[in-house]
Amino acid sequence: MPLIPKSTRERWRGLLAKATPGPWQWFGNMKMREVYLATVDRGRVFVMDFERWGMSGAQPRFQVRLDGNPGSGIMRRLDEMGDLGPKMVGSHRNDFVGIDHPDASLIASAPTAMSALLDENERLRAMVTEACGIAGVTAIELRACYAELGEEYDTGDDNRISELTREVSDE
Repeated sequence: MPLIPKSTRERWRGLLAKATPGPWQWFGNMKMREVYLATVDRGRVFVMDFERWGMSGAQPRFQVRLDGNPGSGIMRRLDEMGDLGPKMVGSHRNDFVGIDHPDASLIASAPTAMSALLDENERLRAMVTEACGIAGVTAIELRACYAELGEEYDTGDDNRISELTREVSDE
């Protein structure tokens, strides 16, 4: 698995820098039939909620910041967001593909980013395990290293280190 390209990492960092800082959580009330995404601290800064849109559905609303700080803005419907709103496809049906708001972009990127980061973590862990095996580090030493980093140690790494240590000593 190749490293995550610098341009991708920079794009993700840019999304995070522009978006409302987490942590986020969904909140709602079944009786009032409301649901919204907001921060869990800082007074529940709204990230996204929904508003009725005609007779057939609802549209998301996002916070449009007045001074650049989360919590300083007002909630705007998708059709009121101007440049931060929908990216129109240009068809006669008023279709759009994507929303330019930073929080909407971050939400849309989250599954791809999370998957890539988890894959990268696994790849790096495998590299550490292999390097330790080649260097003759024992499983006990590797466990201590992981503990110091606050990482969980995969006991399957014990077998891999033993194999690598044998390969190096056989050479």
